Amino acid sequence: MDDRTKIRIELEVDKELVELAAEAGLDLNAVADHALHRALSARQLETVPRYAARREQLRKKVQREIAWYNAHIEKHGLFADEWRRF
Repeated sequence: MDDRTKIRIELEVDKELVELAAEAGLDLNAVADHALHRALSARQLETVPRYAARREQLRKKVQREIAWYNAHIEKHGLFADEWRRF
């Protein structure tokens, strides 16, 4: 996301939480963005084209991963020797 799509806001957050986040190396901007995405429903985000496009990319990626997994299971079986170590 470029700077043209961002706005500056002021928040009040517990001081200890901010200190812990800093110690953990968390980017508070990224954390706030992530929290808002989680708080908003997928349907609400689909009304914004860039979020709808991102969601579609993620959906396609997950579908490819599921297809690979299913093909692997079909070819090697669920309990193939290479899977026993897990």
